[in-house]
Amino acid sequence: MGGNPPEPIRLALAGFLNGDLARVRAMLSEQGLPGEAAVPVDGPALLEGLTRDTVDLLLVDDGPGRFTPEAALRLIRETGQTLPVLVWAENLSEVRAVSLLRGGAGDAFSWAQKGRLGPRVQALVRDARNHRRRARAEALLESTLQRQDLLMRSIPTVSFGARAGDLVRTWVAGHVEKLTGYPVDKFIGDSEFWYSRLHPDNRESARLARLSLREKGSMRMEYRWMHADGRYRWFLEQASIVRGVKDPGEVVGTWTDVSDRKTLEEQFLQAQKMEPLGRLAGGMVHDLNNLLTVVTGYCEMILTDFKEGAPLREELDQINGCARRATQLVGRLLAFSHRQSDPPRLVDPNALIQDLQKMLSRLIGDDITLVTALEPGVGRIRVDAGQMEQILLNLAVNARDAMPSGGQLTIETAAVPQMPGPLHAKTNIGPCVLIAVRDTGVGMDRETQRRLFEPFFTTKPRGQGTGLGLSTVRALVERSGGHIEVVSHLGLGTGIQMHFPAVWESAVDAPVAAEAIEMGPAGTETILLVEDDESVRSLAHRLLSRLGYHVLVAKDPGEAIIVAETTPRPIQLLLSDLIMPQMRGSQLAERLAKVRPDLKILFMSAHRDHEPQRKDFPALDHPLLLKPFRPAELAQRVRELLDGGTPRAGGPSHSADSSPAAVKPAA
Repeated sequence: MGGNPPEPIRLALAGFLNGDLARVRAMLSEQGLPGEAAVPVDGPALLEGLTRDTVDLLLVDDGPGRFTPEAALRLIRETGQTLPVLVWAENLSEVRAVSLLRGGAGDAFSWAQKGRLGPRVQALVRDARNHRRRARAEALLESTLQRQDLLMRSIPTVSFGARAGDLVRTWVAGHVEKLTGYPVDKFIGDSEFWYSRLHPDNRESARLARLSLREKGSMRMEYRWMHADGRYRWFLEQASIVRGVKDPGEVVGTWTDVSDRKTLEEQFLQAQKMEPLGRLAGGMVHDLNNLLTVVTGYCEMILTDFKEGAPLREELDQINGCARRATQLVGRLLAFSHRQSDPPRLVDPNALIQDLQKMLSRLIGDDITLVTALEPGVGRIRVDAGQMEQILLNLAVNARDAMPSGGQLTIETAAVPQMPGPLHAKTNIGPCVLIAVRDTGVGMDRETQRRLFEPFFTTKPRGQGTGLGLSTVRALVERSGGHIEVVSHLGLGTGIQMHFPAVWESAVDAPVAAEAIEMGPAGTETILLVEDDESVRSLAHRLLSRLGYHVLVAKDPGEAIIVAETTPRPIQLLLSDLIMPQMRGSQLAERLAKVRPDLKILFMSAHRDHEPQRKDFPALDHPLLLKPFRPAELAQRVRELLDGGTPRAGGPSHSADSSPAAVKPAA
């Protein structure tokens, strides 16, 4: 049968004189060796051959030449190579032969022994090549093992081997202590230790997985296992049986800590559960805003007929105040659930903290004292008020958790001349408002402070914190152009300091005092009112009619189209709800604009998701009035639009000034 041709032997000759060189080549050729191809070398040439691996065997003459066998053997040893050396001598004594063999020569012989030259060369070359192949294979194996070891060290995984019969582990390697908190010897030779720390709820699934391993030859399971610190962590274990020819085989597998993944999965599932609740809450808020519109609207309409000190005036003021606080509460709840995002506006931080004080007190509990130290006249800050409240509530929750035995929570404001330290040089921001939240809790070490704002980092027990609170706080602060830093010491509590650029403008959002209630500016134009909620529709109709407007009423877009197309008199304004069953207000406006191109448009909505993006209608130049609105605000918006101005955007807490120049209602 055919096969690969034998690899030619590469011979080098050293120390031979010219006459002897020809004679040795001829002798090699007679014995089937490539004598004519044998290359004469000296020291440098031999060194090059060794380096480039172009020589299989060196034949050295033990004669009067300058390149002696000892010199050749010494050079080979110095290079660390393995090259067989044969010594050839005209006459070779037994003593000399023994000396050469002890010096490292593969063999030595004389002319009288030339008959064994060929077989001996073949044997030495074969052994040398096998040695080199084995050395290369061992080096490759060692390199592969090193790479595998480095790879295993870089992955948070433990590998193990166990007897297939009883699944008792025989070896364990990898990040054992890092993942479990225990040394390797705890897991070898005894499976009871591992089982004793397995979560009770996972023991049955572990038993079934091991049955599957015996039946199918492989398994995969996830379980909770108690770390040395007393906390359960999630592990993924995968294993297979490697069967031998005669033995029952060995189980080999890995453990991987998947606690972070399980946490993310739990958060995702929780988010999925919360999504329908959020939609449900959004629908309830829509209905609640409509109800609040009616309550505050009728209440303020009645209040305009009651002078200060009149019977029932105080009672009506109380009802109106409660309704307006309910409006603020709805907006606050929407902001906390991320369903409402107000555009940044000027806020008095002292007033915001005072309004939030009662809620904060309920949140932190009776065993924690809430103290406020608010410096008067600190200036205003431009923030999303709802998000600012969310920041303070998040920090209060963290402070409460840091004081399990009670303590004191202090919220402080102060005017400071500039941003702290190097941040001032970087931002060149001047006067700032400091808002600081301090507790007398357990405090934090430096490592915890270093990681404090990392997403998903938490010091709370598993299931009691997402690790997103402070990272969200920092994002909200920085989004408002502010800066946040933490100062904490173990046993002495923690202080969170937030610096915001101070704004010294006079126009600040503020609620209107009860005594300033007026109906708003009047008019005589014709308004087409479209509202599917009967109570809101009736309120708006009465209010606008009381102000002197001629009001055409439609309970849905279909009826509004009929009214617009059949009414002969001019219609100056469409006042329409934005979200209605048959057709959206934006679609109705486009339809009516075709028959009444001069029609001005003002939308209303009890849904807060439209601000500030207002994705639900394309005509961005049409203003939107958010419910619940006050009668004076509706009157002011309508009047501004009819007079050719641009009404201010927003709702009851959005307008820059909610107390317009009032006009007494028409009788």
